[in-house]
Amino acid sequence: MHVIFFYERKNNMHRYAILFCYNVKRLRDEHNLSKKQMAKIMGVGTKTLTSIENGAIPPRASAEIILKICDHFSISPQKLFTV
Repeated sequence: MHVIFFYERKNNMHRYAILFCYNVKRLRDEHNLSKKQMAKIMGVGTKTLTSIENGAIPPRASAEIILKICDHFSISPQKLFTV
């Protein structure tokens, strides 16, 4: 039973990570921002942003990134994890 719960939790976390990456790219495109501009908003480097947009969240990424995005675009955190 614990193995099933862990598997489901891991799958949900992966799904949310994919949605986050997709929505970061979508926001950047919708607001016609360069990678440099979006990286500055997020407080990361352009290489980190590129990784995120390609679906890989770096291990050192924190919730602070989510809060910076939400604050700048005046959106709720839930918007970053939904289609």
